[in-house]
Amino acid sequence: MLALLVALNSAQAGDLQYKWPTDEPLHYRIQVAMEFPYTIHMIGTANTDARIGGIGMVWLVECQAEEPQKKTQAMNCDVVRVEMAGQALARDQSDADKIIAEYDALLEDSTIQLVFTRAGRIKSLDVEGVPKDNKTEATIHETLRLLATRSFSVLEVEMPKDPEATKWRQKGSPLAFRLMTMEGTSGGVRYYHEVTGEEDCLVLITSMGEATVQEGSSADDEDTQRTISLMLSGQAKFDPEAGVLVENFQAVQGVTTASAGQLGSGLVLSQSTMVDLHPGFEEVIAAMDSAVHQEAEEKEAAKETLSFDEDISGPIDLDADEAPLEEEAPIEDETPLEDAPEE
Repeated sequence: MLALLVALNSAQAGDLQYKWPTDEPLHYRIQVAMEFPYTIHMIGTANTDARIGGIGMVWLVECQAEEPQKKTQAMNCDVVRVEMAGQALARDQSDADKIIAEYDALLEDSTIQLVFTRAGRIKSLDVEGVPKDNKTEATIHETLRLLATRSFSVLEVEMPKDPEATKWRQKGSPLAFRLMTMEGTSGGVRYYHEVTGEEDCLVLITSMGEATVQEGSSADDEDTQRTISLMLSGQAKFDPEAGVLVENFQAVQGVTTASAGQLGSGLVLSQSTMVDLHPGFEEVIAAMDSAVHQEAEEKEAAKETLSFDEDISGPIDLDADEAPLEEEAPIEDETPLEDAPEE
């Protein structure tokens, strides 16, 4: 307990201020795993569409902060590389693979534009470099913006205004509590951060939050909307000397709640996201290339294993008579259910 108190005193909240550097870029790797049990709809430009139930992404972004303004500071994150995979319904997997490959290529030519408050809350996010000249392209652009919103939410850890605080509340509408929907999100959020220790001169910040939200605006008909309960837990590492976020891990789950006009409850979102700061991407890219190469070799080996050029049990005699299938015994009638006694 004494050690924790010393750590808390040495990591005063007054040191928890963002000082995003403007003279050199920050290299962030963001890893995301999202599951949507109810699936989400995605489309491609080649008249393809698919219901996606799971998405995995790895972003390598080079983020350059602009000169801070009085209340905000903009940051442009160029996408150096992105790896994306999706799991769809069996009948949609082929189209899903094509759509994912298309999204992958679009994102690698894009820039994620962020605007932070000086305390670290993200006020806006957009994806630049992706065309949106027609309805299909605009829909794809918005889908990519929603994916970026869910991914870059891990960079949003607001710092306290009170220099003496070790626990504080983040207000507004944090990105982590926004649903993967083009209809928007409305509802209430309770989101807290707390300094819980120190490690290698880095401040450890634990985050806990919950929200009750709906798809669409609050003016929509509530009887036709799903009410969703979101829960978040996070663990961040902040460098108070450099004034930058070094690492953060977030876990978010969303379930529908039983309420008027709704039957039962169920999981609608499960997401794990991690961001870590790197001096550069040379080693990270080398590791990613090695993993891709290994996966390709494993797929090729699997194909060879399934080859039917030779059967170790001997050649198949195509002229041999096949044994007739035995007839199955008939299913006996089940005892009928008795009528329930009248009350």
